[in-house]
Amino acid sequence: MIEIISGCLPQETNTRIIHLLINEAKWSIAGDTTKPAVKKYMSREKGKDAGFSYLTYDYYNNINVLTSLNVYANIIHDFVRANTKIYKIKNPVRYLWNYYNKGSGGDWHIDNGKDPQGKYMTIVYSLNYCDGGTSVKTSKEEKYSQSKPSEAVCFPGNFLHKGHGPKKYLGRFNLTMLSLGE
Repeated sequence: MIEIISGCLPQETNTRIIHLLINEAKWSIAGDTTKPAVKKYMSREKGKDAGFSYLTYDYYNNINVLTSLNVYANIIHDFVRANTKIYKIKNPVRYLWNYYNKGSGGDWHIDNGKDPQGKYMTIVYSLNYCDGGTSVKTSKEEKYSQSKPSEAVCFPGNFLHKGHGPKKYLGRFNLTMLSLGE
């Protein structure tokens, strides 16, 4: 099941986060930070790139970048955890900031391939409005959620999903969080 939680942060705060991402983030090609990523990026079908990402926190790989972005991510995570009506969300495991442009389109993936029982939760939080979004496949349907600022899309981390870049707007900024759940 997919749950949408609205009203996490005021738009002024989202705009501050976007400014931090523009000025501080060390972006890499989404899904890969190694040199072969360049070959993968250049050979994608239909001219679409996979977008760009910036990993600021990963519990299992002992990554915790000293940035105020993680303070904002913790606040967003706490808000979602306090306001979910469906899921029991525990500790954050990963914070991954994403940027998609008009030429971006993600591939279908799950956020934790070692989790067939679905004890992890994925939360996709949108920082700005655009006509891009997130598609999620459940066992019964495929659901598309357009990016709306201050809105979080929550679902089990073993659900297939992918991000979509905007068609008319310049870019899409979001935060993808992986958390322990029950």
